[in-house]
Amino acid sequence: MIARAAGTGMAPRDDAVDQYIAALLDASPRPDIAHDANALAAADNGALATHGGGEAADRVAGDAIGYYLCSVSGLQLAVPKAQVERIGTVPDLAAAAVPSPPWLLGSASRNGRVCHAVDLARIIVPGGSAQVAPEHAIFIADGDWLLAVDSIDAEHTLASENVRWRENPVSRPWLAGMASEPLCAVLDVSGLNELLSRELQRDRA
Repeated sequence: MIARAAGTGMAPRDDAVDQYIAALLDASPRPDIAHDANALAAADNGALATHGGGEAADRVAGDAIGYYLCSVSGLQLAVPKAQVERIGTVPDLAAAAVPSPPWLLGSASRNGRVCHAVDLARIIVPGGSAQVAPEHAIFIADGDWLLAVDSIDAEHTLASENVRWRENPVSRPWLAGMASEPLCAVLDVSGLNELLSRELQRDRA
């Protein structure tokens, strides 16, 4: 995996991350870029469109939504603020049960429920092991997930017309689209929730 950023603020992208972003934006398969992705980030890139079907069809020009911009192994990722309960640092975690997927860091208690801590980079960025453990946390609202990331920036507003929304998110269900200003991937929280739940159940079956 691409080296993790240890400090706060948006980490500069390197060539590998730029290539990965290009692969996400490309509607055609890019095996030369994605061949080393892990099982959750692999497969084809899926179609992207300026305005696609499903949730994307409900977005109209002029819409502007608040997002938290975070850094995940050099890749900038926009997380919808409306789907975030709070942001902070990764709490002390209980060890993950064995067997567990490599992206599961452990668990913590939140409002009387078990909250699973997810190393988001292991899901969305292809590569090997992280050099620095992520220290910042995004607590997803009405869910059982804590997303561990390298850094979290201030809130940003993204205009819908500046996002290439995915038309058919069969592969990479965590990806809602790609924004051009600022250049970042837009997280599909519902798709990510479903993916994590499915993979966790499969690992423990």
